[in-house]
Amino acid sequence: MKRILSAAAVLALSASLLVGCSSGTASSVPVSASSAAESTVSSVEETASSAVDEKNKAEQRKEAEARMPLGRKNYLFMLIGLGIIILGFILMSGGGSPDESFNPEVFSTRRIVVGPLLSFLGFLLMAFAILWTPGKKKNG
Repeated sequence: MKRILSAAAVLALSASLLVGCSSGTASSVPVSASSAAESTVSSVEETASSAVDEKNKAEQRKEAEARMPLGRKNYLFMLIGLGIIILGFILMSGGGSPDESFNPEVFSTRRIVVGPLLSFLGFLLMAFAILWTPGKKKNG
């Protein structure tokens, strides 16, 4: 692309030199024509380089996503799962029975049903978060 632009600049410069030499004002015409050609070439090169930069940025984002084993939503689900697991363990905790007497609170529904169920659901959510891959939305 740069070779084509350089060739166009050379042609424009040579044409301006020919016009300038034939009219007798060789000093003023080539300078203005060459600066116009250079500005045109530089603006075209800037446009081409900005398009290449955008393409490179898009490729870098895709490479970064390819390097990341899990997406942002996966980590969010894992964090929620960890919170549910911790809540389940907190619900299972509590004081034990003293040595002298039996405490029936050890066998409460909160400790033997709700806490373990929440912990199990948290572990399932963690497995789901690791295995789930978000897909693209389909239109129509």
